[in-house]
Amino acid sequence: MELTKDETLEIIFQCVAKIAHERNFDRLLDLIAEMGARLIVCDRCSIWLIDRQTGELWTKVAQGVDRLRMPYGRGIVGEAVESGNITVINSPYDDPRFNRKIDVATGYKTNSILVIPMLGINGTVIGAFQAINKFGDEGFTSNDVKHLQLAVTFSAKILDAEDLLHTASSMRAEQQSAAKKQRSIIFNEFKNDKALEIITFSQGLDILSGDTYALYKTSDGGALIYCVDGMGHGILPSLTSFSVAATIKQFIHKSNTLTELSLELLENLHAVLGEEEQISCAFFWLSPDRKWIDYFVAGFYPPLVQDGDDVIEIPSNNPPIMNFTQNIAVGRLALTAFSKLLIYTDGLVEDTMFEFRRNQVPTLLEPAVLHHICEEIKSGQMDDDVTIVYFAVK
Repeated sequence: MELTKDETLEIIFQCVAKIAHERNFDRLLDLIAEMGARLIVCDRCSIWLIDRQTGELWTKVAQGVDRLRMPYGRGIVGEAVESGNITVINSPYDDPRFNRKIDVATGYKTNSILVIPMLGINGTVIGAFQAINKFGDEGFTSNDVKHLQLAVTFSAKILDAEDLLHTASSMRAEQQSAAKKQRSIIFNEFKNDKALEIITFSQGLDILSGDTYALYKTSDGGALIYCVDGMGHGILPSLTSFSVAATIKQFIHKSNTLTELSLELLENLHAVLGEEEQISCAFFWLSPDRKWIDYFVAGFYPPLVQDGDDVIEIPSNNPPIMNFTQNIAVGRLALTAFSKLLIYTDGLVEDTMFEFRRNQVPTLLEPAVLHHICEEIKSGQMDDDVTIVYFAVK
């Protein structure tokens, strides 16, 4: 069974789109293995990595089976890693290197094997990509080798096996502590206000999230509602979002206008943002009489304001904020009968599998629909952090 060029490109585009958003190492490897299996139309793929401390090969991803370990240089995978040679075996039971014990233990019959060593950044072998059981009767071919090599080359550029051995375990506890601290600075000062209906939803892709939000009572008796998306991957955006939240907490009750608050925020961000780092955000300051709402939206999908029967999109009036940003423009929207505000991060509408699109966002102004979508997101696996903030007058 062979793919056409168009089918091959379609698989690559689909998989790379998911991989580009993935931050969790386990899921990243799973996605890469899935890409390999789809490219060569086989039953399963596994990524084997070298543990230089124990002298073993181990697989973090073995589709359909539990984690496996084997001595370095042993078996078909071990020999391919040690020699650096590509191995194709279409009759494994006739090959003395094949270990039948795994088939016996799992009840799985191995009919064909393809192993391609994986080279790290410095050119040394760091592991191998193993494919098992080509669909069809031919077994693995030279075309399969060529197609799987695409996945292997791509994998080698985004994986650093040595870091995976240490980072996944040592960073976990620190990330959990940081996440707890991050959640502690999310505030909703309207929790007990029976005149309002507030729904907040935030789900990080991993332990740490680049998103944060809060709802505060302002010094003039109004409301500040904001949402921040630290752009990028890993711990850095979560730290940036935490810094924003800490700044707002410090200055919200000392500021009389959104412009004053934005100046304090900008001064803080000049100190914490790296040269290529940026944040997207949406801030809304609602007056006590609900006759106007001040806002600045920076690189965000347009939040929605419902004023009477009108649903108004608030487009970005600022680019994403960077360390060289000199000012933040604050706009004002006059209101006649404010009832609802909805803010959401890009993870909601850019997911490749969930397929909730921007033209569907107005439906979330109905609480029942919003609750339903939040439950669907909880039960699935999203490509990115997702945060939704809904603020409504009953």
